[in-house]
Amino acid sequence: MPTNPELNSGYVSDTNWRQKAECLKMDPDIFYPHNEQKQSDDEIAIAKRICAKCIVRLNCLNYALSNAEKYGIWGGMTEKERALFIKTRTK
Repeated sequence: MPTNPELNSGYVSDTNWRQKAECLKMDPDIFYPHNEQKQSDDEIAIAKRICAKCIVRLNCLNYALSNAEKYGIWGGMTEKERALFIKTRTK
């Protein structure tokens, strides 16, 4: 049985990658809490578990990093994690 390596990589070359995102099936509040300061570690973990099984996780993360998304969990990273990633990548 042939397999598509994109399905396991977290990245797809399709320009309509958003239509394949796991988060489309979920409540947006999971990824965009009303107040991130009060979002518990358990709530963040739930969002990250959803991202971890998403076939477009890397597309999503790349989009968030490229567009300086300030809010929400994108590609399995919180705003603070993305900021730290950018900071350490530029050193």
